[in-house]
Amino acid sequence: MISLLLELAMKENPILNDINISVANGVVDLSRYTFLEPISVGHLAIACKLNNSLIDISKCSGNAASFLSRMNFYEYIGIHDVFGSNQYVGNNQNTLEINDANNSNFEVFDRVNGILSGEPEKNITTIERLLAELVTNVEMYADFGVVVGQVISRVLHLVVVDKGPGIVSHLRGAGMFSGLTDDKVILESLKKGVTSGRGRGFGLWQTHEVLKKNGGVLLIRSENQLVDGVSNTCYNASSSWLGTSVELRYNLDKPVDFNEILGIQDANGVSNEFGF
Repeated sequence: MISLLLELAMKENPILNDINISVANGVVDLSRYTFLEPISVGHLAIACKLNNSLIDISKCSGNAASFLSRMNFYEYIGIHDVFGSNQYVGNNQNTLEINDANNSNFEVFDRVNGILSGEPEKNITTIERLLAELVTNVEMYADFGVVVGQVISRVLHLVVVDKGPGIVSHLRGAGMFSGLTDDKVILESLKKGVTSGRGRGFGLWQTHEVLKKNGGVLLIRSENQLVDGVSNTCYNASSSWLGTSVELRYNLDKPVDFNEILGIQDANGVSNEFGF
């Protein structure tokens, strides 16, 4: 029991949990934080897009608040940016600022290509196609979503967070897995071909396969579940999320060939579907 609790503590993100609790309480004090990972930025952006009064303007100070300015946070949620024009765009090739998660937003893909400039073609192709699939999931199943990313010590942290029904509610709403517990439903969604009928059921499965082969990290948060998509382990999360967030950490020094995951024929089919 002790080892399981220690493992869960390693998976949980204390800053993200604190932010989600602050959101639930109705106010976020940015001055309390010194650093925010992309996953925390993504969750905060979605919550504040829905209700920007969550941000206490009088407490927009400190390193995290300044970092959010460079990530386009204040403009995205529609409030005054006390830091002025402070964005990373154009002068930093390691960061993907907050962007809408949709396949017509070519800036997202341009920025990802910029981040991966000079990387092996395997990395560029694999990340681009994973991103296309995850963004397509947002378009199909959620009200809206955001993409955030950053390279930290040769690891690409890429986050897609949405406001929607969540994986469990959506699949159950489609009449699937009614006899399974919430954690088992999410684990089923990682299998190839599992879909409510609106897609091919490849998105989470291929993300799972790529990160497993890469030795990376895949964490999925939906409702009150936290899923380690590499080890196929599910936990009760400390804070719930009404929607789905997918956090992947891809080791850039361990390239994975996308074609080897799906097989050449299927990979070409996916590339044609998304216009690559």
